[in-house]
Amino acid sequence: MKVSKSKIKLSLETEGVCTVQHFNHDTIVFSGRDIDVILSDEVSRKMNGFRQLGATSKESGGILIGERRGRYWVVTDITTPMKGDIQSRVQFVRQDPGHIKASKRICKKSKNLRTYMGEWHTHPQVRPQPSSVDLASWKSIKLEKGHSLIFLILGIKGSYGCYFDSNHIRKLSLL
Repeated sequence: MKVSKSKIKLSLETEGVCTVQHFNHDTIVFSGRDIDVILSDEVSRKMNGFRQLGATSKESGGILIGERRGRYWVVTDITTPMKGDIQSRVQFVRQDPGHIKASKRICKKSKNLRTYMGEWHTHPQVRPQPSSVDLASWKSIKLEKGHSLIFLILGIKGSYGCYFDSNHIRKLSLL
C-alpha cells in the first residue's frame, strides 16, 4: 500500500486477480499489527457527518460492511441510525432490524464478496475511548459472530479503532 497526503493507492492481489483502487483525501486508514482498515471516501464522509459537534448531538452508529483482502479490510458501506434505534447524548443502541437487512442485501448483491465487518458509533468526546458498555457489547458480538471483527468510535475530533481477534482486543492506529 502506498500512502501520501493527498491520495491513497491500494493495489492488492487476491487469488491471482490484481485490483487497484484510488482513494482521495477523505479516506480514513487505521493500521494494526495484523490488519489495515481502509474506509472508502464515501464511508468516511458519511461517518464524519455524524460526529457529535453540537452540544445536543446524539450518538449515532451502525454496521460496517466491506471486503477482507488479506491484511487489508476495506469498508465500502455502512448503515446509519434508523428509526428503531435508541439514541441519546451518551448512548447508541443498534436495534432496528433494518441494519441486518441492509447488510444481507449488500452481501447478496456482491455475491458475498462484501460482508459484515463490525460496528461503528460516535462518542461526545474529543478523543474517544471505549466505555465498559462498548467493550461488553463488542465481546458479545464477537462471540455471536465467531470471527475477527473491527469496531470504530468517532469522537468530536479524533477516532478510536480496534479489532477483536480470538479473545484479544487490539488497538488500531489512525494514519
